[in-house]
Amino acid sequence: MIVAGPFWADSATDERLVTINTPHTEFDCRAITQKMPRGSLDAVIVVYTAFRTVEPRRLSLFDCPVIFIAGDTHHGKSPLQTTLQYLTKEKFDFRLTGHCQHHAHWWASTPGPHPGWLPAQDAMTFAQPFREQSQRERGGIFVGQTGQWHPRRQASVNHVRMAGLPLRQAQVPAKYAARLYSRMQFALTCISTAT
Repeated sequence: MIVAGPFWADSATDERLVTINTPHTEFDCRAITQKMPRGSLDAVIVVYTAFRTVEPRRLSLFDCPVIFIAGDTHHGKSPLQTTLQYLTKEKFDFRLTGHCQHHAHWWASTPGPHPGWLPAQDAMTFAQPFREQSQRERGGIFVGQTGQWHPRRQASVNHVRMAGLPLRQAQVPAKYAARLYSRMQFALTCISTAT
């Protein structure tokens, strides 16, 4: 596997993993191909967010399927417009979303394959013991942000509390969130959308 991006160093830890450093945001894929080990690729996957952390150009250099996976399209400045602009500049064989599938219909306005949905492509499992209802804490938990960029989340949290249901709120890493979810009677999950 070859992983490339601005937060990786150039290294080859073993025959199975090579990491390649790229510039932040836009870069020409020729820089990657010159650092890659010889051999053919099965696929190139571009994980793209509207923050433009990684924006490879000249993907046509690769002689294999090129797959676009959209990260969050509800954060940053003009997230949908930024994503659509990138989609019109590069050719992809597959276009997938996992976080905001309700935004994917905008992609139909750009040339290319119909978007697909790949839910929870970056999810990890943190196994927890099963607890009977009698062993769980009364009330629920919401894990996530509810600040100025998430007004719908804050409204949902407020509605639950106004209904008289006890609801704790936390911002913790995923492994701790899994523990909280397993201990409570219910968990509130809210998806934000760009306005």
